Amino acid sequence: DESPYEMIFLQVVFLYLLPLVYLAIENPPPAVLFAFLGPFAGLRHYLNPRILLLEGERKDYFRNTLDVKTRKERKEWKKKSRLYHLVAVGGDTARHFWTGTYLLLVIFFVVIALLAVLESESSQNDPSSDPTTAMTLVDGYIYQPQPHLPYPTCVLKKGFGGNIFELSDFAFLSGLAYKTDDFATEALNKWFGEGVATNNVELIEEFKNSEGYGEYGFGSAVSYKLITFTDGGGVLTIRGTQTAWDLMADAQLWISAILFQGLRSLLPLSELFTPILHHMVWIVTQLESKSITKVSYYRETRGFVDYLKEVKGFERLLVTGHSLGGGLAIITGAESNTSVVAISGPNAMLSRDSFIPPVTVENLNTLTFNVIPARDPVAKIDDKARLYQNINCTAAPNNIAGCHAITRSLCEIQYTCGTGDRPVLCECVLDYGYPEPSLPTTDQTTTAQQTTSFIQTCVAICEEAGGGKENCERWKEKYNK
Repeated sequence: DESPYEMIFLQVVFLYLLPLVYLAIENPPPAVLFAFLGPFAGLRHYLNPRILLLEGERKDYFRNTLDVKTRKERKEWKKKSRLYHLVAVGGDTARHFWTGTYLLLVIFFVVIALLAVLESESSQNDPSSDPTTAMTLVDGYIYQPQPHLPYPTCVLKKGFGGNIFELSDFAFLSGLAYKTDDFATEALNKWFGEGVATNNVELIEEFKNSEGYGEYGFGSAVSYKLITFTDGGGVLTIRGTQTAWDLMADAQLWISAILFQGLRSLLPLSELFTPILHHMVWIVTQLESKSITKVSYYRETRGFVDYLKEVKGFERLLVTGHSLGGGLAIITGAESNTSVVAISGPNAMLSRDSFIPPVTVENLNTLTFNVIPARDPVAKIDDKARLYQNINCTAAPNNIAGCHAITRSLCEIQYTCGTGDRPVLCECVLDYGYPEPSLPTTDQTTTAQQTTSFIQTCVAICEEAGGGKENCERWKEKYNK
C-alpha cells in the first residue's frame, strides 16, 4: 500500500504547485489568490474528521458494515448510526454539486470550442440561409398601427441628434449587420429610398488601415457595418452571435453576471444584495482579466466610434446591434457617450465595472436603450438600465430561442407600430404567423398588386429578393398546400 505521506505529496504537487506555476505565468492576479487560499483549503481537507475516519482504521469497518446490509436495513442503519452521521458532517453532497457544475461548464466550453474549430475549417455559411436573420422585403403593402396603445417608443427622437427614427429602423439595421455587403446595399435602397443610406465599407477599411488600429491591439473577430445618410448622420450596427466563437465571447464577457444573477435568485431577501453585486462581478472578472481582454470586442467598436467623431468629424452618430451585437453596442455607447438602441442585447448594470474602461450608471441610464422581447433569455442577462422597451413575442412557449430572432422582433414592431413608408417582411406572414398586410388606401396600387396576394408576391420574388434557397422552397411548399 502507498504511504499516506506519498499521496499527500502527489496531491500537493499536482493539485497545488503545478496549477500555481501555470497561473503565475499566464494570469498573475488569480495566482496570488490561489497561493493564498490553497493552504487553507488543504488544512481544511486534511484536518477533516471525516477524512481521518475514512482513511484510518475505521475505513474497512464502515464500508463493510454498509455493504452487508440490504437496502432497507442500510437505510435503517444510517438513521441509528452515530458513526454515519459523524462522517456525513462535511460530506460529499456539496462537493459533488459544485464539482458537477464545474464539469458541466467545462464540457460546455469544450463543445463550443470544437464547434468553433469545425466552423472555421468548413466553408462560410450563407447568411441568407439563416431563417432567424432572413429579411425578404416587399414594397406596396402596409401594416396600419394597431388600434390598441402602441409601444410608446415606436418613434424615437430625443437624444438622437434631432433625427427622427422609427424603432423598426434600428431593428432593421441590427439585422442588416448579419448580411453581406451586396445584400445590405440593395436592402438599404428599398428600406430608406434610393441613395438615402449607404453601407460605407470604405470608412471601415480606412479605420482598419489606420495607425491607431494596430496601436490599440484591435483586429478582433467582431463584425460591424457603418450606415451613412445623406444628411451627414451615421449608424454603426454591430453583428450579434453567429458563430461558436461569438458564443464563447458572450459567455466570457457575461458569465460572472449570470452566475451572480443565479445566486441572487436563490437567496432570501435577494434584492438587498443588488447594490454590491457589481463589485462581486468585478472581483471575479479580475481573476480572468487576461482571457476576457482577448474577447473584449467592444474595444474595437469604441475605437471606431472615437475615430469617426475625432478624425472624421461625425456629429450625429448612433450605435445599434442585436444579441451580442446589442450588448457590445450598449458598452460602446456608454463608453463613448453615444446614443444606443440595442435589440435583445445582454445588459450591463452588474458588469459595468468589469469593462475597460468601466462605464457609469449615468451613461447606462441616459444613453442606452434596449428592446426586450418577452421570454428572450439573452435580453434577461445582467440587470437592465433605466431605458428599455418590452415587446410581445409570438413564438410558442416551448420555443426557447424563438423570441431571440431579430426578424421576429422586427415583425412585431412593424405589426404593432405600423410600417409607414417602409417595406414589409415576407417572414412576418410566412414564418411568424402575423396577418397579411393590406394595400395602401391610395391610387398608387398597381393592377398586379390588386390581383395578387401578399403571399403570392413573396413566393414569386423570394430568391430574387435574397430570401435564401431553403426558405423559398419551404414557402412554396407551404403556399401550395
